Amino acid sequence: MYVQREFSAPLGEPSASFPARLRGDRLAHTPDGNTEFFGAVSFEQGNRRIVGERALVREVDGGREISFPDGLLFTEPGVALAGTSAMFDVAGDRVRLEDVDFVLFAPEFRGAATLLERSDDALTVESTQLTRCAPGTETWRVEARRIAIAKGDAFARARNVVVKLKGVPIFYSPRLRVPVSADRQTGFLFPNAGYSGDEGVDLATPFYLNLAPNYDVTLTPRHVSDRGTGLTTELRHLNGIAETTVVGAGLPDDRLYAGETEGDGASNRWLSRVRHRGRFGGVTTFIDYSAVSDADYFRDLGIDQDIVGQGHLRRFAEIRYAGDGLSVGLSAQAFQMLEQRPEPHRRVPSLDLTYGGRLMGPLDWTLGASWTAFDPPGESASNRAQSLSGERAHVESRMQLLIHRSWGFLKLGAGYRYTSYALEAPSHTADTTPERAVAFADVDGSLFFDRDLGESTVWTLEPRGYYLYQGYEEQDELPLFDTSFTTFSYPRLFRRDRFSGLDRIGDANQLSIGVTSRLLDRATGRERIRASVGRIFFFEDQRVTLRGPEDGIAARAASAFAGELAARIGAFTVRGGGVWDPERADAREFGVALRYRSSNDRIFNLARRLRRDADIDQGEVSAIWPLSDRWSAIGKWNYDVENARSNEVIAGFEYASCCWQTRLLYRRLIEPAPVGALAEVESDEGVLVQFVLRGLAGVGGRVESLLSRGIPGYREEPLSGAVRARR
Repeated sequence: MYVQREFSAPLGEPSASFPARLRGDRLAHTPDGNTEFFGAVSFEQGNRRIVGERALVREVDGGREISFPDGLLFTEPGVALAGTSAMFDVAGDRVRLEDVDFVLFAPEFRGAATLLERSDDALTVESTQLTRCAPGTETWRVEARRIAIAKGDAFARARNVVVKLKGVPIFYSPRLRVPVSADRQTGFLFPNAGYSGDEGVDLATPFYLNLAPNYDVTLTPRHVSDRGTGLTTELRHLNGIAETTVVGAGLPDDRLYAGETEGDGASNRWLSRVRHRGRFGGVTTFIDYSAVSDADYFRDLGIDQDIVGQGHLRRFAEIRYAGDGLSVGLSAQAFQMLEQRPEPHRRVPSLDLTYGGRLMGPLDWTLGASWTAFDPPGESASNRAQSLSGERAHVESRMQLLIHRSWGFLKLGAGYRYTSYALEAPSHTADTTPERAVAFADVDGSLFFDRDLGESTVWTLEPRGYYLYQGYEEQDELPLFDTSFTTFSYPRLFRRDRFSGLDRIGDANQLSIGVTSRLLDRATGRERIRASVGRIFFFEDQRVTLRGPEDGIAARAASAFAGELAARIGAFTVRGGGVWDPERADAREFGVALRYRSSNDRIFNLARRLRRDADIDQGEVSAIWPLSDRWSAIGKWNYDVENARSNEVIAGFEYASCCWQTRLLYRRLIEPAPVGALAEVESDEGVLVQFVLRGLAGVGGRVESLLSRGIPGYREEPLSGAVRARR
């Protein structure tokens, strides 16, 4: 075990700034100024300590030099060395040790060398070997004939370097530059390698270019034996106001894909991506843009496992100013569909403005306005002629009175909402300039009750009521550019809109009643358990629908019950929500997730999700769990009860010792299906391998990405330190 001794001086202070004390059982002093100490000799200076059986102190060039000719043990924060002989300068940095064994505590390295010599401007190590394996084991080690580090240099220059695994050489280089600082350095990164029976060998070798302190480039040539050779380029830029990443990837002649498709350019596969976030004073900028050559790109080329299974790529850009009660934003949005589903309208562009302030006391006001130009989906002229496009302008004003106390709050509000359209309708009989105006008023209030449960826990009861009146206007002839139903849940009980977007404004004369109860930690205020339940009572039937009479709403006196639950007790967390319909006596929606996480290698998840209106009924179990001190099981199973199939399966194992680790995973994933074509779904499967030499490097970064995205609670670890110490 890497355990340091205790240190008496502050760890941040250099040892040379403290007085030096040298002790021994006896000493001999000669007329030439030399002094020799014998028996239980110890030298202490700050947190530096050297112990041995004999020490010789000499005056050299106005300085003082101490040598330990019969061996020594040298310790200071972060390092311990034992050698057969040593010499060092008390006031300077000159050190020379012979036949030395050393331990570096922070990175947990240990090793040996025939000579370690440090001067004012360089460090030299001769005939050295080092490893990160614990004492008593040596799965891997690095050997070098000579390592030299010049003062201020970011690299150590090594000669005749050999990496051995179980004593067998697996890598040799006559000359090698090794980074010795945390600063980014130009050079090759460790490769990613894989094999598939369908595609053959897959090898990617990244090369990193540190162009400047605030921007860099990574070039990654990639060769897939049955597909061809391509290149991925990633540019990162960072300054005081913005952070930007640009990615471009290309595989110009995919031989395997050309055999599956037809048409010019079908085998040219490419990806482009821009991620940007900036802030300058009150102005913020944001870009999220992705595009690929075809819908199969991510599935075939295995990049970004989180996108496999998603149905679209987002293309969004925004610039916004906020300050002094004013918020103004200009944005544009479009999508690239990765499955056969309708493409949403594009917003090209959209302008929104919100301004507000306080009138008097707790009374404030807000005025919001937006204007959006909607472009129909599809690239061809025929698609454009058959699609509705146009512009939408919306203005909304609101006044609000808020009274907030420690025992509750009361909020009174009223406002007016006006919307107008300028449409390019394919039918000459359609109204191209429809309008809509709706007034609303609402009252929201809650009371907070609490009582002590013991000395450390507080129990609260928080009833809440929300009354909403919103006028009715017939809206069946209005377009549907960006509007849909929102999911019914407990938070929606206290929201003004049951639709997302602005193409529909739901009429309402209703009262929402809910209650929340919590268990709080008295000392920290942290929430241990929270449970909520409530429903809506309707005083009038709702008449506004999404698509007209065919979406008729059943007349009801009250909605279904909606509830949610959240708890965290020790390593356990529970989150859930549901909708219970008492008229049908069943759960219309239900979702619950149980997690146990005590460390990154001891995780268990159990989840169930049900939505009857969308024919969704899925269960999931996933875990990373130790089977012994060194073996762990890894697994995930997502099962679709509605369609009687497994959506995703991950199964594998991990072996981890103190200094190396390997993982072997099998993954099978259902690919997205076209709408109404569940029988046509296909599966994508493969085997992933990861191998890590702790403290040195590893291959198999896709395994880390897969686990962090596929198993809730797992946190991605760097390949150089992914092996966890076991006890």
